[in-house]
Amino acid sequence: MTPKGVIYDQGYRRYQGRYRGRGYAIGSLIVSDLKRALGVKKNWQYKTGLWVLFAIIFAQTLVFFFVDFAARMGTGAPTALTNPHSALFDGMSIILLILSAMVAPDLLCSDRKCKVVSLYLVRPIELYDYLLAKGAVLFGFLTLIAFIPQLGIFVAKAFTVPDAIKYFIEHSRDFGASFASSLLYAVFYASLAMAISSLTAQRAYATGAIIVVPILLGAASALLFATTKNDYWQLLDIDGLPDGVKNALFGVSYTVSETSVTIRPLEWWVYLIALGAVVALSLSIVLFSYAKERP
Repeated sequence: MTPKGVIYDQGYRRYQGRYRGRGYAIGSLIVSDLKRALGVKKNWQYKTGLWVLFAIIFAQTLVFFFVDFAARMGTGAPTALTNPHSALFDGMSIILLILSAMVAPDLLCSDRKCKVVSLYLVRPIELYDYLLAKGAVLFGFLTLIAFIPQLGIFVAKAFTVPDAIKYFIEHSRDFGASFASSLLYAVFYASLAMAISSLTAQRAYATGAIIVVPILLGAASALLFATTKNDYWQLLDIDGLPDGVKNALFGVSYTVSETSVTIRPLEWWVYLIALGAVVALSLSIVLFSYAKERP
């Protein structure tokens, strides 16, 4: 017998639910992407890489704290750190780069590869809302990763001094510099990673490029500097731009000498202008790349 079916003529029905508006839609996208960044419902490789990087940051924080503590206690330990907070950023910058290379392609490339960006860009979400949510997640994630270890050092050092309140007052500059530097590194790596990720729908390509591009620019910077002895070629090493501003915030200065080559730091405002130019260029690339996604 020929199977028989039933046809239901339901007609058009209006949505009877609650309209929560644009703000709720953006907030939902931020919460969803933040869970992705933290590895919720991700594969074990992503989660393992994430926790390995967290463990390295934790180990660096402990080392810098105990070396500084031993030097302050006069145990004869070498004073290897001019400032433990500043030195922690030096050791953590490569970790922030790797984290941005893990998170940004997952947030941007996956949606473009699956061709679902247009599904997001329906009322009430606009293109700028979509990019703002992605950028806010990446920026906030990197800021927390950069600042929490700094806060941990402050709290730990407060327990090793007789007067914690006096300690915080005397080291208020370090606290402010730590917070400002965390924002600085976060906005730099977030914008750079988003710019590169916006140029491809392949996560592997974006991840590799985010790591390789700063390395290649650093190598080119070293070669050109060694050839011309012009200090401004160090600006081509974009990975060192946040370091230059950070050193000024903490009031530390590094002069690197390698045989006959001496690299002297530039003025802090030069690094800041160059960093701002990289961020502005990166954001322009993101907007240009997503212009065709507008419905």
